Amino acid sequence: MPLCTLRRIRLASMAWAEVVPSLVIVTVAVASMGLLQGVFHRLATGERRRVGQDRWDRLLYERDRRLEAERVGK
Repeated sequence: MPLCTLRRIRLASMAWAEVVPSLVIVTVAVASMGLLQGVFHRLATGERRRVGQDRWDRLLYERDRRLEAERVGK
């Protein structure tokens, strides 16, 4: 094998070492954004973050809170 081919093979085999740190940084950044949203919401409101709920779900949630307050009050 010519020398330039061996160098190319060696450089190609080390290409993953250049990609992994960037991939880890991007993955951690994206994951932490989603995690921190939930943490800050919980700290601000004291409740868990409810995702993907429409008007009907919110109305049922309010109804359940009222019913629970009535039951505890008796």
